[in-house]
Amino acid sequence: TKKKAVLKRRIRKGIPEALRGTVWPLLVGSDRQKEANASLYTRLLHVEYPGKAEVEETIERDISRTFPRHAMFAQQGGLGQAALERVLHAYAAYDQEVGYCQGMGFITAMFLSYMP
Repeated sequence: TKKKAVLKRRIRKGIPEALRGTVWPLLVGSDRQKEANASLYTRLLHVEYPGKAEVEETIERDISRTFPRHAMFAQQGGLGQAALERVLHAYAAYDQEVGYCQGMGFITAMFLSYMP
């Protein structure tokens, strides 16, 4: 449709930084997913699975290395680092085959910086 073509063209030009935190979730449907799975995130934070202790240790070690100069993640044990740690733990529980690997923190931190 014409509206989709216009949207596609505008997205390719770039979504203004100030709007990314609002637009991205709408484009990928994460707002609907969040609504449909309201308690999933909280449950995942408490799931026990094989290798959880090792995953937690690795995440803990990597947290301070993720954007150490960014205001949101610079403070050891601060709100940004705590949020990043929770999301990484939840994902490791959600996809136990992948678990956690280096680099996930940077991608997650980028999204958290736009959509805290």
